[in-house]
Amino acid sequence: EQPDMILMDVRMPRMTGYEACQAMKADPLTVKIPVVFLSAKGQESEIQTGLNAGASDYLLKPFAPMELSAKVDELLEKFAKR
Repeated sequence: EQPDMILMDVRMPRMTGYEACQAMKADPLTVKIPVVFLSAKGQESEIQTGLNAGASDYLLKPFAPMELSAKVDELLEKFAKR
């Protein structure tokens, strides 16, 4: 089964979230799955790196649960139309 969306942090144990996102976007099986970074790394360069890696969005921690829920709904609707 394929997930509808992937939420992940930039900091991960074996590779960065950027590397994982690039790998998913290079794979035909996962290229269309939207990826959202949830991270405390909020410098503009970090956000741009995430978007350049193929992420659909980049949310900064801390975020309100309603903000995350709204973003997930928005992106799922957007990507369902593709």
